[in-house]
Amino acid sequence: MSFYQFCRQLEYKCELYGSRLVIVDRWFPSYKKFSNCGNFKESLSLIRVYI
Repeated sequence: MSFYQFCRQLEYKCELYGSRLVIVDRWFPSYKKFSNCGNFKESLSLIRVYI
């Protein structure tokens, strides 16, 4: 499946189920944004620790 088809199907399913689809810029800093309140955390290290 091409990426265009994937996006088209995703739009269709969102309309069907009444969901909201948000398409953001490639460089949008979403990893720093809290989903509940929308605030940004400016100092976030990118070091990941796996135990």
